[in-house]
Amino acid sequence: MTEVKEPLFERSLLFSAEINLLAYLWNIYAHVNSVVICIYKGNVSGFEIRLLLLVAYNLVRGNAMPILIVDMGSQYSHVIWRSVRDLSREGKIVPKDVSQKELSSAEAIILSGGPSSVTKDNFHSIPNQIKKSGMPILGICLGHQLIAHSLGGKVVKGKSAEYGISKIVVDEGGVLLSGLPKSFNAWVSHFDEVAAMPPGFVRLAHSETCGVEAMENAKRKIFSVQFHPEVWHTENGEKILQNFLSQV
Repeated sequence: MTEVKEPLFERSLLFSAEINLLAYLWNIYAHVNSVVICIYKGNVSGFEIRLLLLVAYNLVRGNAMPILIVDMGSQYSHVIWRSVRDLSREGKIVPKDVSQKELSSAEAIILSGGPSSVTKDNFHSIPNQIKKSGMPILGICLGHQLIAHSLGGKVVKGKSAEYGISKIVVDEGGVLLSGLPKSFNAWVSHFDEVAAMPPGFVRLAHSETCGVEAMENAKRKIFSVQFHPEVWHTENGEKILQNFLSQV
């Protein structure tokens, strides 16, 4: 039997990621330990303690792997970034032709909405990342459709375009919609929709005009919504994003 060897570049990336993680954890330990020693000895003022804690906090934030927000032409990508930041996580907006290496180095991925169609546009290395990724992924609108299309679901043109407020009915809370009411209003803006979910996914919500408003594969940590949780028009939007980030 021929031995299948792991590609060298993949081993290198894995080794590099392990080194970065160890350095990250050591920096946290060193700075928190310094603060604890200073407090224990009692030889610093309250202001100095707060300053040390601020330095440690900023170091941790600066070294944390980012949540990559893949901009696929959405007018709300910056709003997603701000929402992630407001939930105390580091976000970074990248274009849809982002390299496979950068995608693989992220802590989690959020796929934005956009005006494209999953059957017509080129999404570069994103579908491959969706298929093989072990990291949490959240798809929004076009991102929701791209997840379905990439993993064997079916995306079709909707009976009518939706733009505005829609009433979302929760079928199952799951992870993503945990803690939400049975129905809520959300902002929708799309032409295409998911007609059939990929294998292993559970439908979480629907509306009068769209059969799959939200779905998830909790085991693979892949989640998606047809509506826009990042905008203020959507009720409980921050809770949805918080539920996703809890998986990171």
